[in-house]
Amino acid sequence: MLLVSAAALAENAVDAISIASQNLEIIYANKAFHRLYGYNDKLREVEGMQLAQFLLPDDQSTWSDDLARAMA
Repeated sequence: MLLVSAAALAENAVDAISIASQNLEIIYANKAFHRLYGYNDKLREVEGMQLAQFLLPDDQSTWSDDLARAMA
């Protein structure tokens, strides 16, 4: 029941929420994430895309370095 409640909270949140696999492929994105980036949430279009695609180009290298340090 708690997992169902958490899923409902994430799906209906006003903030963009995504979950990525270890290889940084999006495995879940809520409705707000789809809307923010202009994708159709009914089709779950962003799932399977690389998370880095949603970063500004100037932020990609910094983010990648920070992530590598965190995962070490």
